Amino acid sequence: MLFISIYSLIKNPVTAQEVQAAAALPGATPNWLLSAVNYASYNIVISIGVLTPMGAYTPDKKSCWPARCWARQGWALASPPSIFAC
Repeated sequence: MLFISIYSLIKNPVTAQEVQAAAALPGATPNWLLSAVNYASYNIVISIGVLTPMGAYTPDKKSCWPARCWARQGWALASPPSIFAC
């Protein structure tokens, strides 16, 4: 990863004007709270796509890890305190 980053910076250097132009662009959302909600909802949607196929292969509810059970039931939300609740 580091090698790819260094290689791309050498092959396509970034100028100070490009950095200032990028900093002047408006963000995706107007404030930080809406940005946090947007980021969290994006991660929840991605986790549904990952956890649902995992939960489809569980033989029964008692033999699966809690996150797989939740994905099988369609919840796909696994917060650290609730992992130990099952």
